[in-house]
Amino acid sequence: MKKLYCLLIFLSVGLWGYAILPTHFQFRHYNIENGVSSNSISAILQDSHGYIWLGTDNGLSRFDGNQFAFYQKSNPLYSNLHTSYINTLCEINTDELWLGTENGVYIYNPVKATFTPFTQKTNDNTDITSWIMHIIQDKEQNIWIATRKQGIFQYNTSTHKLTQYEIPRNNNVVIHILNDRQNNIWISGPYQLFRLNKANNTFEEFQIKGEPEGVYSMALWEDSSHNLWIGTWEHGLWKLNTQTHEVEKFLISNNGKGILHIHSILEYSPTILFIGSDEGLTVFNPITQESFLYNQYGEGNESLSDKFIYPMLKDREGGVWIGTYYNGVNYLPPFCGQFPGYSGTDNLPFFEGQIISRFCEGKNGEVWIGSDDAGVSCFNPSIVKFIDFPGREKLKKNNVHALRYIGKELWIGTYTNGIQVLDPQTGKITKYDTKDGLDESSIYSIFQDSQGRIWTGSMGGVCLYNPQENRFNLVKKLDALIIKIMEDAKGNLWIATQGKGLFKYIPQKQVWKRYGQTQGLPCNIINHLCIDREKVLWAATFEGLYSYDLEKDRFIRHPLRIPNKCINAILEGEDCLWLTTAKGLVKYTPTTRATQIFTKSDGLQSEAFIMASALKTRNGEFYIGSINGFNTFYPPN
Repeated sequence: MKKLYCLLIFLSVGLWGYAILPTHFQFRHYNIENGVSSNSISAILQDSHGYIWLGTDNGLSRFDGNQFAFYQKSNPLYSNLHTSYINTLCEINTDELWLGTENGVYIYNPVKATFTPFTQKTNDNTDITSWIMHIIQDKEQNIWIATRKQGIFQYNTSTHKLTQYEIPRNNNVVIHILNDRQNNIWISGPYQLFRLNKANNTFEEFQIKGEPEGVYSMALWEDSSHNLWIGTWEHGLWKLNTQTHEVEKFLISNNGKGILHIHSILEYSPTILFIGSDEGLTVFNPITQESFLYNQYGEGNESLSDKFIYPMLKDREGGVWIGTYYNGVNYLPPFCGQFPGYSGTDNLPFFEGQIISRFCEGKNGEVWIGSDDAGVSCFNPSIVKFIDFPGREKLKKNNVHALRYIGKELWIGTYTNGIQVLDPQTGKITKYDTKDGLDESSIYSIFQDSQGRIWTGSMGGVCLYNPQENRFNLVKKLDALIIKIMEDAKGNLWIATQGKGLFKYIPQKQVWKRYGQTQGLPCNIINHLCIDREKVLWAATFEGLYSYDLEKDRFIRHPLRIPNKCINAILEGEDCLWLTTAKGLVKYTPTTRATQIFTKSDGLQSEAFIMASALKTRNGEFYIGSINGFNTFYPPN
């Protein structure tokens, strides 16, 4: 696991459940060496077409996913652009890009590829000539323009009326604008926080209890829980209660040391805020109030390119763009930092496995982990630690290929050493082998059905446990390795094999049916099965992904554009499937056929996953096993 000593544990809520405060990221760097017009990034925006725009001190850059295009005043095509410094960006009605510069506002028309100065004046003939600090469009389609010397302007897009609001208490300097979910307009500056009183159409100073001198703030953010956050210049991060006018202060000590000069705040997830400042990137958990300062800087992909963090943006794909003052922009791919990883090579207590073959969940939420090379381990997700248990040392020599927690016992299927049943409380191990009725000593699947019956799959056949006689009876010899057994809503068993395809067994009638190429499956190697909430059966095969059509009694292929067609395991997300493959992790949405591929650059331990090595716990956490340990994550909706 990467930097275990830095990991901070927290209990989060909602879809994220228990998670880990990210401390390990993989960045891509963009600067003047690979296409950005300047290394000093002052604004970042994603437009309605998906393009990423960067405002810099040397014009505007647009990124299409492959390369950058420049928009600079030195280009004769843009003769109306009389400035180089682009301080803020705002897309208006999907067809205009408004640029805040050191000398007023310019409007870019992407269809005509033209820049036009904004020359509208107020009723008293005032036009905007100051340095522009921020531009937003509110929920009523009004455009708000914050300036350094002229206060704040409102432009009504329906009436085309421009209105100026002077803010003398802040020397007419407005740094940031926030339009909250209740459609309030907040502005920050060098001295005070203000909120628009719509009844009298004036900005009123918002008094903060215990802060008679106000607050110097460059950053405002409303999170998904409707909390208002203030990034201050010298007093850390504040959480404002807009009803009581009280603040909670974070990231600062009593002696004034901590995170200073906050430039930006971004919600990375419901339980993680990114704080950009002159101190670097701070990862903050607003629930537990724990934080981590990401202080790796340099050219490596685990490093930020620069310490001074200015604008940040989370794009619609879930990637995060982090602009710096001196060295371009850093791109954090979606889910990066959300795949905590563990490997036996990391010298973790009570965990030595590297080739992770199976998972199962215990009665108290602990996760049991089987490996090819180090027996069984136990992971407690609530404290994010591996724990010792009686019998662990005895099991270390076993090559584990099946796990099932039944009652108060852990059933362990091994290679050539039968079934080991562990009592985790006492460490007592009961062994079952061929002398106890098993057809073979190598067990690759153990399953308990809705009737409480225990089924096992070996390298050759299916057995059923007889609790009265405390032995197993052979149900059927299949002459193929049985890697997965599942039960559908009708009580039928589906048995995936490596060599004979897929079988359906109806226990009540003792009827077997084989599914192979005639029934739509491409090959006889089935690696895993999943039955989703719609009761659809999915099969992971050596040749791709297939779903079962009940009416036609056959399987349907789902073509995927992925690096390797071998699907090793399937887990169901909210409206998608997560597929481990022989070359990366894939998020697949059946309704749109969209795929998203994750690799080691996203934080995965390995891109080569083990067949049937996957688990979805009761609280929705995913575990996926590979040839170099395993990863965990909570898939978002």
